[in-house]
Amino acid sequence: MVAEYRDITRTYADLVGKITDLLDSGMESEIDVLRRSCRRVWDSAEKARLTLARHEANHFCDRTDLRASSSVCGSPPA
Repeated sequence: MVAEYRDITRTYADLVGKITDLLDSGMESEIDVLRRSCRRVWDSAEKARLTLARHEANHFCDRTDLRASSSVCGSPPA
């Protein structure tokens, strides 16, 4: 769960960086494609964030548990 959230947010950040790089290029069609991709990735990131928050609430997890152990809340990795 945490790795999925991390990967999705990194993808989002990369897309935003690409948009920023293209802003002065005049490549509006490319920017529009990236904006749509950003929106889809943002939606995925929000779903992953909510899933992680529900997991933490349901299992009384704390993010410090993730650093202390390779398993989340004592559960085997998925």
